[in-house]
Amino acid sequence: MELSSFLFPVSDEHKTAEKARNFLKNDLESLLRLANKDANFLRSPSIDGMPRSTSGKNSNENQVIEYVSGNTTRRALAVLNDVNKALSLCRHTHQVILYDRYVAGYPDKQVSQKLQYGRTRYHELKIAALNEFAERLKVQSCGIDLIVLK
Repeated sequence: MELSSFLFPVSDEHKTAEKARNFLKNDLESLLRLANKDANFLRSPSIDGMPRSTSGKNSNENQVIEYVSGNTTRRALAVLNDVNKALSLCRHTHQVILYDRYVAGYPDKQVSQKLQYGRTRYHELKIAALNEFAERLKVQSCGIDLIVLK
């Protein structure tokens, strides 16, 4: 076994993308409901290409939420925070694809037109975006693993 495959196991890009797509398409809405949040909780990426810094958390608000909320709500909110962080750390083009397609719910055709990519290139980028999201989500505090190994 090569050292690189030991450190970085080879994932099945298409199966990982499918698992990430299912998570974003099916589980995200449930998490938002359980955490008593709407899609605006997840920040939309800016299309102007200018770098943005993420704002710090409001620790007082988080303490109140933890005190008042039940375990299910706290867990859902923790997962949503991880999803938000994973999305925000993705490459900008990937952020736009993931946010517009799975959070805002725009059809693929509209997202590809916004980014000015043809159908084939957009599909390639969407698979790459879903894989990057899965990798970034795995290393967040909740440790959700959407990666499918070969």
